[in-house]
Amino acid sequence: MYLRSRGFALASIALALFLGWKVLARGAHEVVVLRTETLQGQDHYATLWVVDAEKFVWIRAESPTRRWLPAVRKNPQVTLRRGGRDLRYRATIWDTPEARAYVDPMFRAKYGLADTARAILTQRETIPIRLEPQAR
Repeated sequence: MYLRSRGFALASIALALFLGWKVLARGAHEVVVLRTETLQGQDHYATLWVVDAEKFVWIRAESPTRRWLPAVRKNPQVTLRRGGRDLRYRATIWDTPEARAYVDPMFRAKYGLADTARAILTQRETIPIRLEPQAR
């Protein structure tokens, strides 16, 4: 009986944590889809958070090992699916402590507890990427 009760309690806690994370992620406001061309010439899609600052849009790679990052380095012409529209940008990678100090607080302000939880629960070394709008 004790083992069954303990198993039920652990399963309940796991379910609560999972559902809590889903609610937290859903409350993360805006999510966009970045389209890049891979090094092999194929389209690659990544779901990301985004913030606006003056005339630029900022995204972040959560770590230097993101699969889409080499494609952005090679070909900085990217498309962002945002608000039901495909928008073209030129991406500039700003992998410096100063850029992180500028961009990370904007993400924390917009995404709040979801961004804070992500920073605590995952080991990350964010790489800010500035997107400059391009004419169609």
